[in-house]
Amino acid sequence: MRFTRVLLLVVAGLLLLSPASARSTQDRVSVRDDIVVERGETVADVVCIGCSIRVEGAVTGDAVAIGGRLTVSGRVAGDVVSVGGSINLTGVIDGDVVAVAGGVELGPGAAIGGDVVSVLGGVEGVRDGRIAGQFTTVRSIVPIVASGFAVVLVICLIAALIFQPLVTLLCAALMGPQRLDVLACTAANRGLISFLVGGGLLFASFLLSVLGVLIPFWVPGINFPFVLILFVLLVVGYAGISYWVGRGMLPRVNPVLAAFLGAVLVTILQMIPVVGWIAGFIFSIMALGIPVTSGFGTAVDWMGGPRTRRAESA
Repeated sequence: MRFTRVLLLVVAGLLLLSPASARSTQDRVSVRDDIVVERGETVADVVCIGCSIRVEGAVTGDAVAIGGRLTVSGRVAGDVVSVGGSINLTGVIDGDVVAVAGGVELGPGAAIGGDVVSVLGGVEGVRDGRIAGQFTTVRSIVPIVASGFAVVLVICLIAALIFQPLVTLLCAALMGPQRLDVLACTAANRGLISFLVGGGLLFASFLLSVLGVLIPFWVPGINFPFVLILFVLLVVGYAGISYWVGRGMLPRVNPVLAAFLGAVLVTILQMIPVVGWIAGFIFSIMALGIPVTSGFGTAVDWMGGPRTRRAESA
């Protein structure tokens, strides 16, 4: 079906709403006022927004009604589309017939050269009309929502596969090999402590979000700085985890490249259902705690260093 063409037709109809534009073309475009194509009259495209269309003559293009009924007893050479209204046909349609949130009624003499689709509606009088293509009825919105969710999920996965390694590459280049090495060692040797610290930060962010609801409206943006800090911690921590993984696979590769390759592997791992999601949750909590535990790559024992030195001096 030519759905793209129909959408472009609607957009073009919005641009042709002025009377001057309507007179300068053979299109019939209207908002709130019904359109009637009289018998013996021939027009090009017909677009009606918030109104109904009745075609008794001939339409050489498409007929689109948004928020109104569409009745054809003449002939339409293109597609017939109604959004938020029903379609009644006793004429000839050379293209497709699509009704969204409305039904399709086929009367005696109706002939359709393409497909008939009704979303959240029905198709009646199939025996009275002649349909060259197929007719489809979608009575539930669940398949539509499921399809949309699947598309969004695929887009998010592709974006994650591109975004996370690139951000890790940039962070690794800024941190430098020495700090990357400290972050990786912290992930390997102090992973549990980093996880606990990250969990504490996540709980603190939850408390702050609750507090943000209770604080009066005249204290704007109280959560934004904390969210920004968490984002920075997450990026730096993931750079350390990625370098840890990449260095384990390719120990002689450039540290920045190793961090990038490790980020690709970690991102792919997190896309695996169940197991990858659990691993991604653990990695995320650890990533929040690794920069704090290591002082942003200063030392592996950065948190316990002062206590250790005091104990040794005593």
